[in-house]
Amino acid sequence: MEAAPEDQTEGVSWGCYSTLLPGAYGVQVNAGPQNTGNAVAGCADAGHAAKLANNYWLNGYNDWYLPSKDELNLMYQQREQLGSFADGTQDATRKYLPQRVRAIRSFLMMVSLSCSLA
Repeated sequence: MEAAPEDQTEGVSWGCYSTLLPGAYGVQVNAGPQNTGNAVAGCADAGHAAKLANNYWLNGYNDWYLPSKDELNLMYQQREQLGSFADGTQDATRKYLPQRVRAIRSFLMMVSLSCSLA
């Protein structure tokens, strides 16, 4: 995973307070893209956190999303390499309360193996 080098905002709501967004609540690693996509599709609120992350572009990449709970925890464990922006706090909060937003993206490292037959 790669974290954006800076927050996309100092504070914005998660969006769609009191609206259930099916498929946008996965906590496991790799759930972030699906959560973000479903939140964008199901929430018409302007400028909410998922839209900010989904619309983020950096260095030619536009595949950014909000991290799931477990992805956020992995990032916290690697905070020294990511710039120490996370404090490790994970708790429930109201969706209408403004929170900082920092998008992440995932990428696969391709490894090329070669072998020769003797």
